[in-house]
Amino acid sequence: MKMKKIYTLLVVVACVATQNLIAQTHSVTWNVNMANETVADTGVYLAGGGEDCFGNPGENAMNDDDDDGIWSLTMEVEEGFSCSYTFTNGACADWSCKENIAGQSCATGEFNDRFLDAVTGDVVINTCFAQCTTDGTCAEVGGPLEVTFRVDMTQQGLAPGDIVYCSGAVIDNWDGSNAMTDEDMDNIWEVTASMPQGVQEYKFHINQWATAEDLSPEDDADCTLTTGEFTNRIVDVSGNEPIVQDIVCFGECISCSGETPTAMVTFSVDMTEVTDVFIAPELNGTFNGWCGSCNPLTDADENGIWETTLELEVGSYEYKFSADDFGIQEELAGIAGGCTITTDGFTNRTLTVSATDVILDTVCWQSCFECGNNVTNQMVTFKVDMSQVTDAYTAPELNGTFNGWCGNCNPLTDAGDGMWELTLELESGSYEYKYSADNWGIQEDLAEVTGGCTLTTDGFTNRTLEVENEDIVIDVVCWMSCEACVVSVLEIENSEVNVYPNPSNSGEITIEYTGSSEVIIINTLGEEVSRISLENGSVSADISHLNSGIYFIKDDLGNNLTELIVIK
Repeated sequence: MKMKKIYTLLVVVACVATQNLIAQTHSVTWNVNMANETVADTGVYLAGGGEDCFGNPGENAMNDDDDDGIWSLTMEVEEGFSCSYTFTNGACADWSCKENIAGQSCATGEFNDRFLDAVTGDVVINTCFAQCTTDGTCAEVGGPLEVTFRVDMTQQGLAPGDIVYCSGAVIDNWDGSNAMTDEDMDNIWEVTASMPQGVQEYKFHINQWATAEDLSPEDDADCTLTTGEFTNRIVDVSGNEPIVQDIVCFGECISCSGETPTAMVTFSVDMTEVTDVFIAPELNGTFNGWCGSCNPLTDADENGIWETTLELEVGSYEYKFSADDFGIQEELAGIAGGCTITTDGFTNRTLTVSATDVILDTVCWQSCFECGNNVTNQMVTFKVDMSQVTDAYTAPELNGTFNGWCGNCNPLTDAGDGMWELTLELESGSYEYKYSADNWGIQEDLAEVTGGCTLTTDGFTNRTLEVENEDIVIDVVCWMSCEACVVSVLEIENSEVNVYPNPSNSGEITIEYTGSSEVIIINTLGEEVSRISLENGSVSADISHLNSGIYFIKDDLGNNLTELIVIK
């Protein structure tokens, strides 16, 4: 028996050594949705990262053979390959047809490209041109908006005849031709341009680039974006109304008086579905130091919609609604809709304030949506078997798109025998998730897992979940696997025991063993829970009376044979 095991090991080592001599490759497929674009006559291309990656526009043509607006390309790359990339609408040598994702979550590097993480398995990337979506859909984009730019030149000492300009890629293609005016001679120059929706770059300059703003990536980070060696101002062109930018000082993010631009922001919450008793809601956030009742809301027409308007400086904030000096407060962990962020275990709403007054949509208490939107919630139970994890850990946790990958905000509880579980209330929809432990101290590496339970998006591989209109109890899975933990067949003194299916979901198992005429099932406390007679070395047994968990099988001679996992 010992010789047999050594021989097997030598064969495995030899096979592995041989395989390592062959460079392993994987396929990467890009699918880009062009629904919001008018596709150039020359088509759509994958480019970027230099000549060692995807090169220049026009070198890697994508195709849309079925005319569904989704352009695709598949390439074979070696194991571990990673690189920046982008999409271009046409084969433009000057990169003017490159998608603009500046300021979005998937923009990386000095040129605001996308990035392909190290490839360890086949990858499929589904996205939208000029957007960072990961499911292949395109968010609806409105038409161009009129944007008015205003700059204070009082500190520049302009000479008679000097002219101030506002330039940008979508304004004048940076050619310096978009002149501003100062009709009332107050040193406030302005110009209005029609701009497509999205985050757009621009800069002020004098006499067609004779003197341009010198903006710092560090000191002026609040109003700029740095791409390579260029630092430019940005404006978020979105919504349905014309935009009038606050007056800023030439070369600064703020006005020449030294004041940071502000905007009036109106918050409103629908309290009609709140069952707790309360007197008055309030607004708490990073803008008021979570002060309790210092910013109360009012319900002037007594329709259950409470609101308040605050003047806030340009910037990003977190906030939530509460009532009666935190007598009650929203519990936002796990809600769907994309309106929250989880930081250090605390989940709050998020808000980015630009230099334009805004009235936020009314939301239902403890929801990203308005009340009565008929979004159904389902109870979803997750289970993971940690019995084969060799890393030290204290408590597993669940992370996913439903909780902002928050770390340890959704810990699992120990159900015994290495099984951990958690039940969450989730809205109907599609989610990605994975198991980790101890606030990301360890996490599942799912890149090479097979079994169809994962999805790779932008280089990140996670489990997938589709929540429909009923509660779900997800089958228990082994850590870092799509299947339940597998227990190997053990060899016992020239006899072999087979137990299948193992794990068992049906309550029926088959045991094959020739070493004795009877086997005993023992729980983790060492208690006998069942005794089964074997006929001709085999038996089909009903174990539906056993609770979910791990059990041990012994023969009537006292030999420990194997483990049996029962799942229901």
